[in-house]
Amino acid sequence: MRYKSWSYVPKEEKDELIARVLGDFEIDWERYKDRECIKAKLAYSYNHHNHEIHKIYKTFATLEKARTNPPEEVAQDDWLRMCDKWEDEVYQSLCLKNSIIRSKLEDIHTAGSKSFLNLSVEKVVDELNKLLGSFVFPNADGEDGNLIKFYFRSHTDKDSKFTSTIGKERYMMEALFGERDCSKTSKGVAEQVFHKVLGHHSKYVRGPGKSSIPKPTPSSRSSQITHLTKQVEKYKSELEICREKYENMQATMLEMMAHFDSYGSKVNMLVSQRSTPEKSLGDSQP
Repeated sequence: MRYKSWSYVPKEEKDELIARVLGDFEIDWERYKDRECIKAKLAYSYNHHNHEIHKIYKTFATLEKARTNPPEEVAQDDWLRMCDKWEDEVYQSLCLKNSIIRSKLEDIHTAGSKSFLNLSVEKVVDELNKLLGSFVFPNADGEDGNLIKFYFRSHTDKDSKFTSTIGKERYMMEALFGERDCSKTSKGVAEQVFHKVLGHHSKYVRGPGKSSIPKPTPSSRSSQITHLTKQVEKYKSELEICREKYENMQATMLEMMAHFDSYGSKVNMLVSQRSTPEKSLGDSQP
C-alpha cells in the first residue's frame, strides 16, 4: 500500500502478484483477454483497497489522531506514508477537483462496489416484473437478462426510483424496445436500443462499465484475423520443428536398435565358438 495507485507499482511487484494468481488458478496466460482481465482486476482491487483505507482515515477528527491509529492490516510505516499523501496540498486539490466533477454527473448509477459485468448478467426478470407491476419485459427467447434491464437495475434505488431525471429520460429505451422486430431475439434488439440511446464508440459502449466492448467492426475483425493467422503460422512452425526432432530421434533409435542387433549377433557367435571346443574335448575323453 506504499504506492498511491496501481499505476505506480513497480513491474517486478506486479509480476509477483500475477505469478501468485497463475499459481492458484488455471489461466491461459497466452490469451489476450485473460491477461487483460487479470491485470484490470488487480488494478481495481489495489485501488479499491486504497479507497477503503482512505475512508478509515477520514473518520478521524484530527490529523494527529489519524496518524497514531493505523488500521490493523496496514503497517505503521505504510500508514504514515499514506497519511503524508492524503495531507499533501496537491492531492487535496485533486480530490476537490474530482469531487466537483462528480457533482456535475447527470446520470448516477447505484451499483455500488458490485461490478457492472456481474450486475448485467444476473437473473433479474422476476424481480423486475414484480417491481414494474403490469409491465412485463418480453422474454420469449428464454434469455434472463439484457442491457435494458441492467440499466434499470443500475440506475434506480431500492424503491425503484431513478436517481436522476436524465436516467429516467434515457429509459425511453423501454418504448423503443416495445417497437422491436419480433423476428429478432429480445436480447439482440435490446443491445441495439441500448447503444442507440446511450451511444457507443469503436472501442467501448457507454453504460456497462469497463471491460464491456461493442461487437468488432469489420476492420477490427480483420485485425483479429491477421493476429490469429500469425499465431497459427507460429504454431505450425513450432509443430514442424517438433516433428523434425521426433523424426530425427526415431531415426537415431532405429540406428541404435540395428547396432544392438548386430552386437547381439556377434556376442551369440562368440559364445557359440567358445562352447564348441569344450564340447568336442569332452566327447574325446574315454
